[in-house]
Amino acid sequence: MKDVPGFLQQSQSSGPGQAAVWHRLEELYTKKLWHQLTLQVLDFVQDPCFAQGDGLIKLYENFISEFEHRVNPLSLVEIILHVVRQMTDPNVALTFLEKTREKVKSSDEAVILCKTAIGASPSPALGKGHHI
Repeated sequence: MKDVPGFLQQSQSSGPGQAAVWHRLEELYTKKLWHQLTLQVLDFVQDPCFAQGDGLIKLYENFISEFEHRVNPLSLVEIILHVVRQMTDPNVALTFLEKTREKVKSSDEAVILCKTAIGASPSPALGKGHHI
């Protein structure tokens, strides 16, 4: 299990402009308000502060992955599509999307969105008999 509270505390202190949002994420996570947390994360991953770097990858690895099984599958894919954009290796991104597709297989809409993202992926693996 990851140190989610530690990650959120560290993130709050890293930038004063986003401290309130990080605090809100921590509050919703602590109270286990999964729907509200999902909505907050969906907004947060679109913030311009994540436009560059690997902030979303860190957010996923240290936070979202801890409660992703509680998130609506379609919402999870929508969040993950933002995360994948920060992955520099197309094969890593493709593998990540394929794993996500398995996680959300209970939702047809989420699977379709995953398949669409995989199909739009610039990965060279797609040209080598890769099946979606």
